[in-house]
Amino acid sequence: MNYDILADWQLNIYCNFNCPYCYIQNKKKQDPRYAGHDPKMIVKAFNDTKLTWLIHMSGGEPFLHPDFVNMCKELTKKHYISINTNLSIPNVLDFAKEIDPKRVAFIHCSLHIGERERLKLINKFIEYYHVLKKAGFNIYTTQVMFPPILHKFDETFGFFKNKKIIVRPKIFRGYYNLKHYPKAYIPAERTKLLFYYNLSRKLEEISTLHIDPNLDDRLIYGDLSFRGLKCSAGKDFVVIEYNGDVIRCHSERKKLGNIFEGKLNLHKEAKPCGAKICVCPYYGLRYAEKNYEITNDDTIKKRIKHIARKVIK
Repeated sequence: MNYDILADWQLNIYCNFNCPYCYIQNKKKQDPRYAGHDPKMIVKAFNDTKLTWLIHMSGGEPFLHPDFVNMCKELTKKHYISINTNLSIPNVLDFAKEIDPKRVAFIHCSLHIGERERLKLINKFIEYYHVLKKAGFNIYTTQVMFPPILHKFDETFGFFKNKKIIVRPKIFRGYYNLKHYPKAYIPAERTKLLFYYNLSRKLEEISTLHIDPNLDDRLIYGDLSFRGLKCSAGKDFVVIEYNGDVIRCHSERKKLGNIFEGKLNLHKEAKPCGAKICVCPYYGLRYAEKNYEITNDDTIKKRIKHIARKVIK
């Protein structure tokens, strides 16, 4: 995919799930007024930049945007997309029919097993996953390793493996019972996570371009910091918030304009990171040093040793 810049975009806030580890306030999450902006305005905003974007859509639940499929169809005429989704909305089927998989970097399907069981949506998840897979989309599944569900992950993994879906564990980052994760995982939990990271890689190879779930086993000991290292966030990567504000990254919230207002002031070169903690280390590992590439396990270990600081004690 040949693009100029990657955007992590909060397309909407509205969601049909109520996960206990979600960072969005319930009042907004349950309000359909936050389902998304006018699609014509959105498409025009990206086109008017004269850049080719890889637009990573998150939410909320992106598929709840009132005209999601048509919006994606228009965006992918000039740009590329990727999606975080809970894969529970029926227009997934229309998306599979109408959107060219070659214009979609990946579809990340978040299992959220507790909510899926509560809403009786397990069979729909399996159906939609295989429809997208058969249509040729680069697709993978994760489950946030929230402490209360760790004990049943063996059962969850086995069930979906039998349905030809590999569920990759995803690090929980946040507080539970006044303990901060991932640092608070105990040794037995880390051993379990490492086992499933390795097993997942053996059972399923995936190519994701920018958010790599294979990096999660490097994040289980605590937060990472890239402070002082040159990072091309703000140049090759930005965050776009729901209101259109463009900021350097999730950790360093320097405003660079507003895409809906036609204002964009990108960095011309990589600049040192000033954040104490990298809030989204997938992007930190990708952009913290220009042209940095992960080549093998030894490289990773040296790199993590260099940048990892257990800043929360």
